[in-house]
Amino acid sequence: MKILPGERVLFESKSEKLVLTTHRIRFESRTLGKRRVTSFMLEEIASCDLISRIHPSFLVVAVIFGAGGFYLVRYVDFAWAIGLAFTALSLIAFLATIERILLVSSSGSVISVPLAELGEDDPTLFIDDLEVAKNTRYLSTRVVQQAQAQPKTESLDTRREPTLARTNFRNLEGGS
Repeated sequence: MKILPGERVLFESKSEKLVLTTHRIRFESRTLGKRRVTSFMLEEIASCDLISRIHPSFLVVAVIFGAGGFYLVRYVDFAWAIGLAFTALSLIAFLATIERILLVSSSGSVISVPLAELGEDDPTLFIDDLEVAKNTRYLSTRVVQQAQAQPKTESLDTRREPTLARTNFRNLEGGS
């Protein structure tokens, strides 16, 4: 990743896939040999979410095996043991596939980072760093925008000639 002018790195994961800088956040992932890079400026961040993704299909399979094992016990004596074994395997698969993920969203894109990538015990520390960086970036760009938006004012000269309206008013009062 090339650093922009005035930009510095605030956080970089051990695998260097996730990078937070003073200007942007960037995440690189590979799935089945395909490389995906998602990057957006801190001003574009809309939200951060910590979620857990589960696969309820494993729970459904566990219930089916458990119920099937107890139903088939009428016909086969050890059916409950087979049903219990497959139920246990399904529950283990369910627990093994729970994913904790950090989602960083913008208006047009989402960065989905597995919490293992952060390498921290408390993922809220990264969110805190991200919010501080975004706020700092917002305030610095706001100061620049306000400085550019202020019109240049001329100094008021009190010795200027009276305006036409004042001249006409004096004429109405009978002045010279």
